[in-house]
Amino acid sequence: MAEAPLPASGSSALPAPLPCPKPEVLPPCGDRDFLVPLMELSARRTAALRALARRGGSAAGSLSAMASDCRADFCRLSTAHFLITGQRYRPGAVSPALPRDLGLALRDRWLECIRWKVLCETACQATEEPVLSHLLQEMGREGTGHAALLRSLLEKRCPPP
Repeated sequence: MAEAPLPASGSSALPAPLPCPKPEVLPPCGDRDFLVPLMELSARRTAALRALARRGGSAAGSLSAMASDCRADFCRLSTAHFLITGQRYRPGAVSPALPRDLGLALRDRWLECIRWKVLCETACQATEEPVLSHLLQEMGREGTGHAALLRSLLEKRCPPP
Protein backbone atom coordinates (compact mmCIF):
# COMPACT_ATOMS: atom_id res chain seq x y z
CA MET A 1 0.00 0.00 0.00
CA ALA A 2 1.52 3.33 -1.05
CA GLU A 3 1.72 6.13 1.45
CA ALA A 4 -0.23 9.31 0.78
CA PRO A 5 2.05 12.12 -0.38
CA LEU A 6 2.86 14.79 2.17
CA PRO A 7 1.31 18.20 1.55
CA ALA A 8 3.52 20.85 0.05
CA SER A 9 5.02 23.22 2.59
CA GLY A 10 2.70 26.06 3.38
CA SER A 11 -0.31 23.97 2.35
CA SER A 12 -2.97 23.28 4.97
CA ALA A 13 -4.24 20.10 3.31
CA LEU A 14 -3.53 16.93 5.29
CA PRO A 15 -3.56 13.44 3.81
CA ALA A 16 -6.74 11.48 4.40
CA PRO A 17 -6.50 9.20 7.46
CA LEU A 18 -6.20 5.49 6.82
CA PRO A 19 -9.40 3.56 7.59
CA CYS A 20 -9.49 1.49 10.78
CA PRO A 21 -9.65 -2.28 10.22
CA LYS A 22 -13.03 -3.87 10.80
CA PRO A 23 -13.18 -6.58 13.50
CA GLU A 24 -14.01 -9.17 10.83
CA VAL A 25 -10.64 -8.70 9.12
CA LEU A 26 -8.53 -8.86 12.27
CA PRO A 27 -6.59 -12.11 12.66
CA PRO A 28 -8.23 -14.66 14.95
CA CYS A 29 -7.19 -14.25 18.56
CA GLY A 30 -7.41 -16.86 21.31
CA ASP A 31 -7.19 -14.17 24.00
CA ARG A 32 -10.98 -13.85 24.14
CA ASP A 33 -11.14 -17.46 25.38
CA PHE A 34 -9.76 -16.51 28.79
CA LEU A 35 -11.04 -12.95 29.04
CA VAL A 36 -14.68 -13.89 29.66
CA PRO A 37 -13.94 -16.26 32.60
CA LEU A 38 -11.65 -13.62 34.12
CA MET A 39 -14.32 -10.93 33.73
CA GLU A 40 -16.94 -13.20 35.30
CA LEU A 41 -14.66 -13.99 38.25
CA SER A 42 -13.84 -10.31 38.65
CA ALA A 43 -17.56 -9.42 38.74
CA ARG A 44 -18.20 -12.14 41.37
CA ARG A 45 -15.22 -10.96 43.44
CA THR A 46 -16.47 -7.37 43.30
CA ALA A 47 -19.98 -8.31 44.40
CA ALA A 48 -18.76 -10.55 47.24
CA LEU A 49 -16.31 -7.97 48.58
CA ARG A 50 -18.94 -5.22 48.44
CA ALA A 51 -21.35 -7.45 50.36
CA LEU A 52 -18.70 -8.18 53.00
CA ALA A 53 -17.81 -4.49 53.30
CA ARG A 54 -21.49 -3.69 53.95
CA ARG A 55 -21.45 -6.04 56.94
CA GLY A 56 -19.32 -3.38 58.58
CA GLY A 57 -16.72 -3.97 61.18
CA SER A 58 -13.09 -2.92 61.30
CA ALA A 59 -12.33 -4.59 57.95
CA ALA A 60 -14.99 -2.66 55.98
CA GLY A 61 -12.55 -0.09 54.59
CA SER A 62 -10.05 -2.70 53.42
CA LEU A 63 -12.77 -4.83 51.86
CA SER A 64 -14.29 -1.82 50.10
CA ALA A 65 -10.88 -0.88 48.66
CA MET A 66 -10.40 -4.45 47.41
CA ALA A 67 -13.86 -4.33 45.82
CA SER A 68 -12.86 -1.13 44.01
CA ASP A 69 -9.69 -2.82 42.76
CA CYS A 70 -11.73 -5.77 41.48
CA ARG A 71 -14.15 -3.41 39.73
CA ALA A 72 -11.19 -1.66 38.07
CA ASP A 73 -9.86 -5.06 36.97
CA PHE A 74 -13.23 -5.83 35.41
CA CYS A 75 -13.20 -2.53 33.52
CA ARG A 76 -9.67 -3.14 32.24
CA LEU A 77 -10.53 -6.66 31.10
CA SER A 78 -13.76 -5.45 29.53
CA THR A 79 -11.83 -2.84 27.58
CA ALA A 80 -9.33 -5.47 26.40
CA HIS A 81 -12.25 -7.70 25.34
CA PHE A 82 -13.77 -4.83 23.36
CA LEU A 83 -10.47 -4.02 21.66
CA ILE A 84 -9.96 -7.66 20.68
CA THR A 85 -13.51 -8.58 19.65
CA GLY A 86 -15.22 -5.27 18.90
CA GLN A 87 -18.07 -6.36 21.20
CA ARG A 88 -19.06 -5.11 24.66
CA TYR A 89 -19.26 -7.61 27.48
CA ARG A 90 -21.98 -7.19 30.07
CA PRO A 91 -22.05 -9.65 32.97
CA GLY A 92 -25.29 -11.07 34.26
CA ALA A 93 -26.60 -10.14 37.67
CA VAL A 94 -24.29 -11.39 40.40
CA SER A 95 -25.58 -12.08 43.89
CA PRO A 96 -22.97 -13.88 45.98
CA ALA A 97 -23.96 -16.49 48.52
CA LEU A 98 -21.71 -15.73 51.46
CA PRO A 99 -21.28 -17.78 54.63
CA ARG A 100 -22.75 -16.16 57.74
CA ASP A 101 -19.46 -16.52 59.57
CA LEU A 102 -17.13 -13.67 58.62
CA GLY A 103 -14.06 -15.86 59.04
CA LEU A 104 -15.38 -18.40 56.52
CA ALA A 105 -16.40 -15.61 54.12
CA LEU A 106 -12.91 -14.10 54.32
CA ARG A 107 -11.40 -17.55 53.75
CA ASP A 108 -13.57 -17.97 50.63
CA ARG A 109 -12.33 -14.60 49.34
CA TRP A 110 -8.73 -15.65 50.09
CA LEU A 111 -9.18 -18.83 48.03
CA GLU A 112 -10.73 -16.76 45.25
CA CYS A 113 -7.68 -14.46 45.25
CA ILE A 114 -5.40 -17.48 44.87
CA ARG A 115 -7.58 -18.73 42.00
CA TRP A 116 -7.45 -15.25 40.43
CA LYS A 117 -3.66 -15.19 40.56
CA VAL A 118 -3.40 -18.64 38.95
CA LEU A 119 -5.88 -17.72 36.22
CA CYS A 120 -4.03 -14.47 35.48
CA GLU A 121 -0.69 -16.30 35.29
CA THR A 122 -2.15 -18.97 33.01
CA ALA A 123 -3.73 -16.37 30.73
CA CYS A 124 -0.51 -14.36 30.69
CA GLN A 125 1.40 -17.39 29.41
CA ALA A 126 -1.30 -18.08 26.80
CA THR A 127 -1.37 -14.62 25.22
CA GLU A 128 1.03 -13.34 22.61
CA GLU A 129 -0.11 -9.74 23.06
CA PRO A 130 2.53 -7.89 25.16
CA VAL A 131 0.19 -5.20 26.51
CA LEU A 132 -2.39 -7.77 27.61
CA SER A 133 0.37 -9.90 29.10
CA HIS A 134 1.58 -6.95 31.18
CA LEU A 135 -1.99 -6.24 32.34
CA LEU A 136 -2.48 -9.86 33.40
CA GLN A 137 0.83 -9.90 35.29
CA GLU A 138 -0.17 -6.72 37.11
CA MET A 139 -3.58 -8.13 38.03
CA GLY A 140 -1.97 -11.38 39.24
CA ARG A 141 0.33 -9.41 41.55
CA GLU A 142 -2.67 -7.45 42.79
CA GLY A 143 -4.43 -10.75 43.56
CA THR A 144 -1.40 -11.82 45.61
CA GLY A 145 -1.60 -8.56 47.56
CA HIS A 146 -5.31 -9.04 48.18
CA ALA A 147 -4.70 -12.59 49.42
CA ALA A 148 -2.06 -11.27 51.84
CA LEU A 149 -4.45 -8.59 53.11
CA LEU A 150 -7.23 -11.13 53.63
CA ARG A 151 -4.83 -13.41 55.50
CA SER A 152 -3.89 -10.44 57.70
CA LEU A 153 -7.56 -9.70 58.41
CA LEU A 154 -8.08 -13.34 59.39
CA GLU A 155 -5.02 -13.26 61.66
CA LYS A 156 -6.45 -10.22 63.47
CA ARG A 157 -9.65 -12.18 64.16
CA CYS A 158 -7.70 -14.99 65.80
CA PRO A 159 -8.56 -15.15 69.52
CA PRO A 160 -5.66 -14.66 71.94
CA PRO A 161 -4.16 -17.84 73.44
